Amino acid sequence: MNQSSLFHEPTFGEVADYYARERLPQVAKSTASCHRSILALARVGLPDRPTSGDVLEFFNCLLRGDGPMVQGRSKKLLASTINAHRSVLHKVYEFGIRHRWRVAYNPIHDVPPLRVHDPAPRALRDDAHTMVRLAAVCPTATDRALLWSLRLLGLRIGEGLGLEPRHVRFDRGEVLVEQQRSEMGFAPGPLKVDTAKATLPLPAMLAQALRDSLRERMTATGYRPGTWFQSQAGRRYLFPHYNERLKALMADFRKVSAEDFPLRVVGEQGAAAWHVFRHTYGTELVNRNLPLEQVQLHMRHADVSTTAGYVASIRGRVLNQELTRGVQDAWAQSFADAEAALQAQKDAAAAGQGPAFRVVRGAGESTQEQQRGSDIRPEEAQISLPRKGR
Repeated sequence: MNQSSLFHEPTFGEVADYYARERLPQVAKSTASCHRSILALARVGLPDRPTSGDVLEFFNCLLRGDGPMVQGRSKKLLASTINAHRSVLHKVYEFGIRHRWRVAYNPIHDVPPLRVHDPAPRALRDDAHTMVRLAAVCPTATDRALLWSLRLLGLRIGEGLGLEPRHVRFDRGEVLVEQQRSEMGFAPGPLKVDTAKATLPLPAMLAQALRDSLRERMTATGYRPGTWFQSQAGRRYLFPHYNERLKALMADFRKVSAEDFPLRVVGEQGAAAWHVFRHTYGTELVNRNLPLEQVQLHMRHADVSTTAGYVASIRGRVLNQELTRGVQDAWAQSFADAEAALQAQKDAAAAGQGPAFRVVRGAGESTQEQQRGSDIRPEEAQISLPRKGR
């Protein structure tokens, strides 16, 4: 390091290039890719030597959606995403100051984080009928089991993806939640908060869905080698879903109920769309007039203020509607009617009158006809997945 570089006031491009060259090769590929995209956006939107005012105006433009054009369009980001951008840019300047430009000015230091307003919990508008329609368009029994586990247990999507066969105890009627998995990776990780670890009751409907899923996967493993069930995740987890499969499944859900799964603004994580099932679970608990402490216990929230958001949202948005009268009875009756209709379709398919349901992927795409049901009789004992090589 020469003496002149210590007191040289670098441009943002010089600081970004130094960070990309010296630091990014040392981090994970996904992290490096994310940081490069943030740096590319900042190169377009910031001047050569930005001030704190320039940075704040850049963030406000991103919040409004009239920021710099990137690949032919302006990006509109959430406040939480902009705060993540701020954190990365702050690290970029601090890295340059620590290792090269000792007296350089960090304009990010004087820019406070934007205030983030947590959105109100958003439940399915017509819970019972929508869930049955969503289950009908799931291509496989494993997809249906994932759907029902999120809805009936109120799981976060990462908690559902982290379930293994050992976590489901059919004989005791229990589901153990003790880990989670990202849709981008294979290895499990710790739960979001310590209070999220719990042993939950296993509803009969979910137990049957899990049995159907395990039977389907055992059949696929035995007679159709090379299926997605035989991936590394498929040999370990109940739901071996990765990001691409979740996106395809959510696209099918949007065709069924677009108002319940609106397309998000740029920057929001894909897991937020799956969180609607957990919000529906919390909404039902509040509709049953459970005490706030009981709702917090069932939702496994670390802070009661998070649970209070459900109560405030329900009071202002749901309790005045007709749907809240006799929620539990109507919900159970709707599912019973829908299951009877699906059973009639399955019987018709078994009699050779055609497929139980049909999934149309979209214009120009192939049509898949899925046959519900199986000749394998359900077993009451716990079913475990066969290991590779046996």
